[in-house]
Amino acid sequence: MESFAPAGPGRVTAYRDHWAGRPVLDAIDFYSVADMSARSNALLAGQVDLLSQTNLDFATARVVAASDRATIARVKNAQWYVLPMLTTEKPFTDVRVRQAMKLAYDPEHVVKAALQGAGTAGWDNPVPPDDPAHLAAHPQHDPDQARFLLKKAGHEGLAVDLYTSSYDPLFTPMALAYQDTAKRAGIRVRVRTASADSYYTQIWMKKPLMATYWYTGRPVDQLLTQIFRSGSSYNETAWSDKEFDAVLDRARAETDDARRRELYGRAQTLVIERGGAMTPMFADRLVGISREVRGYAEHGFEFDYLGIGLKGA
Repeated sequence: MESFAPAGPGRVTAYRDHWAGRPVLDAIDFYSVADMSARSNALLAGQVDLLSQTNLDFATARVVAASDRATIARVKNAQWYVLPMLTTEKPFTDVRVRQAMKLAYDPEHVVKAALQGAGTAGWDNPVPPDDPAHLAAHPQHDPDQARFLLKKAGHEGLAVDLYTSSYDPLFTPMALAYQDTAKRAGIRVRVRTASADSYYTQIWMKKPLMATYWYTGRPVDQLLTQIFRSGSSYNETAWSDKEFDAVLDRARAETDDARRRELYGRAQTLVIERGGAMTPMFADRLVGISREVRGYAEHGFEFDYLGIGLKGA
């Protein structure tokens, strides 16, 4: 790291003695651009070579792919989209309401409407389908059961605000798709659009229901511990479950692979049945890259700094 400014430019330079060999490029300059259209215009104008850690909407991706300067790299199930319910705020303090919110909507519809099929239904399990620890079992979409649970909890005809923004191009399509399908269970969802610039300071972990995303690629223990364990600073739903925490502790200490997989499966079941995070979908990430870029690859949620190069480099 040669230089860095928060929300500003930075520069990394090649370390010649890296254990895996010297990087292809001598240096990489990076910039922070909040506006999606400004990012894509910079790529199309040849001002940047890569739109890192961002997902293009389908219309922009088509424009980029058709240009002479740039193209698209598609990374399967690279982003995990979430509708977190803050479990410390009513009505989501009641597990029956959380369960109803999950049963009320159809993840397959959300994938079709928001992703145009370019992804996989999440079924409220944050562990990606291609992870060896992934638990395939899940409850089915059941609006009638959702209605029953809401009535039992005293929230029949529930109305909620769902916050979104243009920060990510899939937030609003996901929110609208959820709104459309959840109404079958009698849930009225008002989609509220907030400013992209202040979304993660004013909305995230502050409003009772909102849209967000994470990058996949985390090991299962890190994923479950970082985002769902009691007291974690990244626990965006503020969910706290002693059984879940104990299962994670046992899984981390377990040396038998099969038994450890069972424990992580139990942890996923608890997230699905009791937790505050709805996971409608895993989306393929559409990455804009210059046609001069060579060797683009991703590891976890970051591109390969060592292998990436440019034509002629």
